[in-house]
Amino acid sequence: MGERGSASLSEILGNGCTQITTSQYIQKARDSGTRVQWSGGWYRNNTTGEMFRRPIDEVVAEFDQLGVRTVECRIVSDVQWTQFSDSLLVVRQRADGTYYSLNEYVQEPTVLNDPDFNTLSTHDIRFVTAFDTRLQKRFLFDGLHRACAVKINYKNKLLDAAQILPFTIIECEGTSLNQLFQDFQNLITLDGSSQSS
Repeated sequence: MGERGSASLSEILGNGCTQITTSQYIQKARDSGTRVQWSGGWYRNNTTGEMFRRPIDEVVAEFDQLGVRTVECRIVSDVQWTQFSDSLLVVRQRADGTYYSLNEYVQEPTVLNDPDFNTLSTHDIRFVTAFDTRLQKRFLFDGLHRACAVKINYKNKLLDAAQILPFTIIECEGTSLNQLFQDFQNLITLDGSSQSS
């Protein structure tokens, strides 16, 4: 099923990573327009129905309290892309509640036949990820269509690395990401072990 034993981005990309502030990560993740439910994202007021976001300093405090580290990395080669993309789980679940790896998800007929998953803009490609250091799992939290399109284009040799690299990855890493990302709640079972993926 999903990939196990992922490494930190610093281990995969070496000198291609720099630490960024928590507020930079949160702002860049917000700017990405992700639909994943997370502490820095959109909430609906149950009384008024209005959408709102928590103040950024509250979200920063929550990240900091959990000891979450934030980095920005550049992928500059197809080898780095392969290592990174092979480590990704996507926030899409099977009927049994387990997550797809990107490699599995990109093989789904609904993905292969959907132009949104096959079309790639060849400029400013960014991915937002979250890496649970305890579970050694990396989730793609924004950029699913782009990641699928890159995989499909690479596999079918429609584009080469020089046409689409470099890519930017914004990642947070820590041990309690299920407390920050509501869509990851079922990563942890009641006994504390991770779900099979």
